[in-house]
Amino acid sequence: MQSQASRYPKKIAEAQTELALCYWRTGEYNEARDLLNEALKLLTTNNEVKAKAVVRLAIVECEAASYTKASRVLTESASLFEQINNETLKGSYHVTFGTVLRHLWEAKRRGNYIDSALIEYAAASYHFERAEHKCYLANVENQLGLIYFNLNHFEEAHQHLDRARRIHVQLKDAGIVAQVDETRASAFLKQGRIEEAERVARAAVYSQEKTGKHALLSEALITHGRALARLKKYSAALFAFRRAFDLSARAGAANLAADAAVAAFHELGTYMLNTRHKDLLKKRTPVRRRPRKR
Repeated sequence: MQSQASRYPKKIAEAQTELALCYWRTGEYNEARDLLNEALKLLTTNNEVKAKAVVRLAIVECEAASYTKASRVLTESASLFEQINNETLKGSYHVTFGTVLRHLWEAKRRGNYIDSALIEYAAASYHFERAEHKCYLANVENQLGLIYFNLNHFEEAHQHLDRARRIHVQLKDAGIVAQVDETRASAFLKQGRIEEAERVARAAVYSQEKTGKHALLSEALITHGRALARLKKYSAALFAFRRAFDLSARAGAANLAADAAVAAFHELGTYMLNTRHKDLLKKRTPVRRRPRKR
């Protein structure tokens, strides 16, 4: 008798792709990656299920800070996205590629990466507008906010974040509103607007606690911890970093756990970490910052 995989490869691959989404949302990247790779092995022809699996695999690699792998996954699948007619999937391909390129720029500071990222985001906006997908359009605005924030163009950054937040408020998507707020808090920190950063980051933490998405909650906690430390509220900052580290470690998100440890070390130094928190010192290998969820 034929195996289930050989009889219904597309359906099984589709189920694996959806299950991978669940693992990704809880920060369990290894499990998500394994499922997506298995799904792609079953999908021998180009179709929308394969396109969805490719995008999600690239997102997982990106969130695991494997930006070169994510770029390779997307580059090798470019012809697939030229063939499909699904505007949302086409837009998802471009926004994911834009985010990968943004992170490569942050790591290597080569101007061609940022120029290419802006081109990818423009393509993503075009396809999402055609699909009339407001939520994904707002995500592009959030990503553009991140780019301009990293370029120290704060006025442009806040304009894009305002657009993103306005759309998500209309859609009543509190979790994504909190992501935008976390981005804005990071911008406020860079501008030296510490009290505003603390207030916005605290609200983001409160909202993400209700979503059950540990990776997003950890990001918000790290940003809140930075703001608290700069307000000299050191015990509260350490609590936030400690919580972000523990959440990330339990979810298997090693890059986020490292982010929390690095942030604690940079903001607090070693005076509070040498006693009961030596494990944070051991994990302070710098890891590039994760992208925001789509």
